[in-house]
Amino acid sequence: MLTCEKTGSMAGQRVFYPNIEPHAYSLTDSDANKLEQVLALGSLSLEAAAILRAKNDGARRITGPVPDDLVVSGRRIEFMISGGGAQQGTLTMDAVPAQRLIRVSSVLGAALLGMRILQKAPLPREDGSIATLVVLKVFSSS
Repeated sequence: MLTCEKTGSMAGQRVFYPNIEPHAYSLTDSDANKLEQVLALGSLSLEAAAILRAKNDGARRITGPVPDDLVVSGRRIEFMISGGGAQQGTLTMDAVPAQRLIRVSSVLGAALLGMRILQKAPLPREDGSIATLVVLKVFSSS
């Protein structure tokens, strides 16, 4: 379950992403830079902001070639949320929603960013429960 804690560094309450381990995720330098811009806007939901902050603070940085199994901005992915079937979409940092685009600023997009094939992660739901998210396939951008 997500918990809230008041922090001195931010106004209001901060939601923490459950079960995140340091270096459990990887970010490219490009995604890390864009992520800082998204966080600076301050227009994210508490859940999405918490996930992205946790990943920004603890993710392993990829400076060389991007591994084919890594979920990064611009790649099409196939994923599954517990209780549902396989779904596909393209992860994007763009703020404009479009069909089959998953914005990093959404809870789903925030959770997917930096994951690898067959990696599982908690996905907060609107009702306060936590689903399990798993990446099934990452389509290389060619």
